[in-house]
Amino acid sequence: MLEDIAQAAEVLRKQTDSSDEQLITALVKAGFDQARAIKMVEFIPLAYGRAWMEGKGVQFTDYYLRMSEDGESYTEHELEDEPVYREAAAAAQSEIAAGSGFDELFPIAGRSAEFRAINSALHGGSRLEDLELSPPIFLWEGERQASKFSDKRAFQMTGQLEDEQDEESRLPVCPLCGGQRFRKEKGILDGRGFTTHTMILLICKQCQFVLHFYDGNSIFDLE
Repeated sequence: MLEDIAQAAEVLRKQTDSSDEQLITALVKAGFDQARAIKMVEFIPLAYGRAWMEGKGVQFTDYYLRMSEDGESYTEHELEDEPVYREAAAAAQSEIAAGSGFDELFPIAGRSAEFRAINSALHGGSRLEDLELSPPIFLWEGERQASKFSDKRAFQMTGQLEDEQDEESRLPVCPLCGGQRFRKEKGILDGRGFTTHTMILLICKQCQFVLHFYDGNSIFDLE
C-alpha cells in the first residue's frame, strides 16, 4: 500500500546516518513485520533513485539478482514482480509530480548503490547518457530473516562497516571532505559485456563520495 511506503520513506528520510539493520529495527518498531521491513530497506532507495534519474539517459536493467544461500550463484527476478518496488516507484513518482526535488528525494535515493555509482561516475567525468548499469544484487532472503544480523557478511546494496578503533586507523581519508567514516559495500563493474569486476566500495558517511578498490587487492582490506 502506498500509505505504508510513504510511512517507511519518512523513516528512511529522517535516519540518513542509520545502518540497514537500524532502519529495519525502526520499521519493525513502527509496526511493519520484519520481512516487509527488509524489502522496504532493499527496494525503496532503489525505486527513488531510479525515479529521480528517469529520462536522464542512464540505462537500467528491469530485473535484479538474488544471491543464493551459499553465495556462489544468483537467481534473476523481475523488478515489476516485487510489490514493494512497484509501490515505492509509484510513491517516488507521485512525490516528484507534487513538486519534490533533489533535496527531498536524496536522503532516500542516496542510500541506493546505483545512485551512488552514478554519482561517482559523474565525478569521474562520465556522461549520464553513456552509463549502463549492471543489475542490483541482494543477499539470499534468509540472510536478513535471522534474528541477529551479521556485520561481516556484507549486504551488497548497503552493508554497514563497523567503526572499530583498530579498523579506523587503516581507513583512507575522503578526498572531498576529509572524513574517515565509511560504509563498506560490494559492487559490480560491468565492462559492457566483455568483463565483470567485483569492486569494494567505501562510501563516505559525510559527503557520500565513493572510493573504489578492486576486490582482493585493496590495502584497506577490512574483512
